[in-house]
Formats: sequence, C-alpha cells, structure tokens
Amino acid sequence: MASIFPKVPGETLKLTIDWSTWLPSATSINASSWSADTGITVVSNTCTTTTSVIVVSGGDAYTKYALVNTVNTNGGVIAIRTIYVQGVASKTE
Repeated sequence: MASIFPKVPGETLKLTIDWSTWLPSATSINASSWSADTGITVVSNTCTTTTSVIVVSGGDAYTKYALVNTVNTNGGVIAIRTIYVQGVASKTE
C-alpha cells in the first residue's frame, strides 16, 4: 500500500523515499525524477545514492495528490513508486 502524508495547503512539505532496503548490494541511484498531479507544486527534488527527496507546496484541503518517483540505478534498473499527499485543513485532522 502506498504511503499517504497529510499536508496543510499553506505549508511546504519535504518527503523522502528511502530506496536502500530495495537496492541490491553495490547498487545505487544514478538519477531520480518526480511527477505530480495538477494542483500541487514541486518546489525541488534531489537524490542521493539511496534516497529520493521531493519538496512540494500548494494544494487544496480535502484533495489527494499523487507524487510519482522514477529512479534509474547503476545496474540499469528503472523503478517507480507512488506516494500521496492528502490536503487537510489543519494538522489536527
């Protein structure tokens, strides 16, 4: 099941996918890209040899947004994972 993270529309949220448990020994991430549903803004994205990071802003309360991460490894493998941001009116919801 995909992860769902709450997000208040006015905040900027940093999310990380840790690929280290999935990556075979001596394999690392060479490149990472993200795509996002319309309505949420990708502020930035970076990666290390084992993680992929996205920073998002915007969005509306009560709307769920998909963030899709595609990584390429030094072993030639392409992997794709989707996480979700759920807009909420406040963090107490």
